[in-house]
Amino acid sequence: MPAAPESLFAHVCHLLTDPSCDRWPEAEALWQDRRQEAPEDPEVLAVEGEMALRRDYPGLAVALLEQAVAGCAAAAPVAWLASLAMAYRLAERPEHAIATYRRLLSQDPRHVDGWNALGILLRDLGRTSEAVAAFEALIRVKPSHAGAIRRLGTCLQQGGDPAGAEAAYRRAIAVKPDYIEAYTNLGQVREAQGDAQGALDAFRTAVSLKRDFAPSWYALGQALVRRGRRDEAITALTTAVDLYPWYADAHRTLLELGYRWA
Repeated sequence: MPAAPESLFAHVCHLLTDPSCDRWPEAEALWQDRRQEAPEDPEVLAVEGEMALRRDYPGLAVALLEQAVAGCAAAAPVAWLASLAMAYRLAERPEHAIATYRRLLSQDPRHVDGWNALGILLRDLGRTSEAVAAFEALIRVKPSHAGAIRRLGTCLQQGGDPAGAEAAYRRAIAVKPDYIEAYTNLGQVREAQGDAQGALDAFRTAVSLKRDFAPSWYALGQALVRRGRRDEAITALTTAVDLYPWYADAHRTLLELGYRWA
């Protein structure tokens, strides 16, 4: 049986994300052709909304995608709902974004990106328990999603469950052994639980895995400061500043240590 033809929306999205070259003119030509043929087609509005979203006009994107979704005779395509939810988020309408992600997930409970986006949004809003539920749902769908496992850990840590957070960070590392952010988080939670050596070991592993990642050097420096190991702390913190000269927290700590640049 031949494959179903790709929708205009999917084809335009493919063109707009092509890393090899700028295919905006081709995408716009396709959209214009369809608009001339069927100006009332909801997919024409959806494509126009997607292009507005990618051009950083979230308010316009919301208006167009809302019209497209409302114009669907049956359930709106999940891809349109995902774009509408993102437009709501960028337009600073988080409750509408949450409702749209939930609508999307009711249609497709295995939509990994939908669960991930919902979890991140809920976490950023401080709705930790709801974020935990979203990330747990994602992990049930895709147990190897290391990013979701780590983000679950950060939510558990914020929610006062350091043991659960540590278990999540270790699981993320088991899935992705070079996951420097997870090692950094692991060091932070070990530090919070009073395991100074465990924290230092995690931070040192993080910087050994990726020596140009400033946050890991900063975390290591802070841990060394708390251990009273000033010279080692200065080395770590100046490395962080060398990598990211605008690292205000690292600059502040160095000044508190009495460090002066030559």
